[in-house]
Amino acid sequence: MKILVIGGFGFFGGKIAESLKKLPDGDIIIGTRQKRDTPQTLQIDLEDASSLEQLLAFDFVVNTVTLKKEKYEALITYCLFNGVRFIETTADFDLTKQLFTIKTGLQAEVNQGQIKGLFILVPVCFLG
Repeated sequence: MKILVIGGFGFFGGKIAESLKKLPDGDIIIGTRQKRDTPQTLQIDLEDASSLEQLLAFDFVVNTVTLKKEKYEALITYCLFNGVRFIETTADFDLTKQLFTIKTGLQAEVNQGQIKGLFILVPVCFLG
């Protein structure tokens, strides 16, 4: 199973990547905006629409980085219409509400069977 963890060099993303690496059949790739000369990494910028095609190479994509709020609609739409299984993690309450609104706005397409992908929102809460 090929899994892309975007932001997998950060604190939270690193914890997720390390956990996923324990999967017996997991092939974990770390996605990063900056090019790195390390194995198992992929340079990708989710805010750049031309980068989104790279998501098609993975069974699952886990996002642990924050994007500009206006970029999420294009990302969600791309994933849902192109068969990408996308898991979004965020600790931002306003962003969580926005993402639910975007996904709900696509209900007609869901009902018509046009949606091929999966968008899972996992709100993250840090307890102090």
